[in-house]
Amino acid sequence: MRRTLIGLSSLLTSLPMATSARGLRFRSWPITEAAALEPSLRSMGLKVPASEIDGTAPGGKGGCLSDALVSVGPAGRGGTGSFISSDGLIITNHHVALDAVRQASTTDHDYLKEGFVAKSREEELTGKDYEVWITKTCVDVSDQLVDVRSEPDPLKRANLVRDKRQEIAKAAELELAPPGSAEATATRCEVQEMWPDRTYVLFTYQRLRDVRIVYVPPFSLGCFGGDTDNFEWPRHTADFTLLRAYVAPDGSAAEPSESNVPYNPTKYLRASTTGASEGDFCFLLGFPGSTMRYAPSSRLSFSDEVAVPGLVSDFGEKLELISQHATDRASSLKMASAKKGLANEYKRSVGKNVMMRKLGLLAERTAEETDLIKASPEAGEHLARLAEIYNALRVSEPLST
Repeated sequence: MRRTLIGLSSLLTSLPMATSARGLRFRSWPITEAAALEPSLRSMGLKVPASEIDGTAPGGKGGCLSDALVSVGPAGRGGTGSFISSDGLIITNHHVALDAVRQASTTDHDYLKEGFVAKSREEELTGKDYEVWITKTCVDVSDQLVDVRSEPDPLKRANLVRDKRQEIAKAAELELAPPGSAEATATRCEVQEMWPDRTYVLFTYQRLRDVRIVYVPPFSLGCFGGDTDNFEWPRHTADFTLLRAYVAPDGSAAEPSESNVPYNPTKYLRASTTGASEGDFCFLLGFPGSTMRYAPSSRLSFSDEVAVPGLVSDFGEKLELISQHATDRASSLKMASAKKGLANEYKRSVGKNVMMRKLGLLAERTAEETDLIKASPEAGEHLARLAEIYNALRVSEPLST
């Protein structure tokens, strides 16, 4: 299933806490499926009504958990954040806010290394280029792409679908926020593919453009253990940063200004002082990029043996070059975001290879496909065709050594 770039769609992921590592299963859906999944979620342990999770679907009410969820980063794309106060305070990961902290830092005021805390709102630092995007509505527009999806040529079809998606989004923006209006710069619409070549959803976002840094831990805490300790659990790291979103005095989105006031969200989260207990049902809300949890066995095999090893090699070489050439602090600050992103992907890619084998995912997916073919024999033809494509890719992209 295709997920969109960070900040473009919401994902609901559930997991049972009390499971062995081998038995742990993530189950992922678009947030718009929350109502339809309520019976299943309740059987897994959900206690709140599904109507209190998603307020983005047509007819959705305000004050839902989705209203507390934001996408934050350069141009609104970077990672997930959550409102945790009535005055616009946002908690997000240390690495999500890292580039804003890097840009605010100098060799004389190295907030990335030393950390930062604003003792008053006047001391908060501007998060240059950072925006907060809040998902307001999600509408299925798949029926508007039926005609262009009938084009038999794959490349032409892809281009037609792309153009139609942009056309739908632009028309929605013009309807909601005519050019020159106060809402024009505060509203963004995008059409994203949820299920490949089948389901398309129009997302409408409120765009807040005044984001400030409130607190960031020293790098030695925010990245405790270094990049090599990433994706290891339990992790004893202060991987969080506090930001605050601001708006104009009338509540409208505005460019950064001293006259702006903290944003007042319709919903914010309250931190538990006790944490989760064994056996508790948990679910996550976030803005993922994509997922391979529904990939066929041929894709998993190709990724495991060809694509991921190639990424590990590429990321490793780039990290080595940064290590060789960014030796002084000024250069290190300029390369900090790039290095962090590469190191994050390097560690994740190494872990993919380890865990695919440890969990036996390929054998599990192959067994699932055997059951699928028994239930729907026509699926066998599609799976066989996909296997041919990935085998052809192996020839054109030999295994990295």
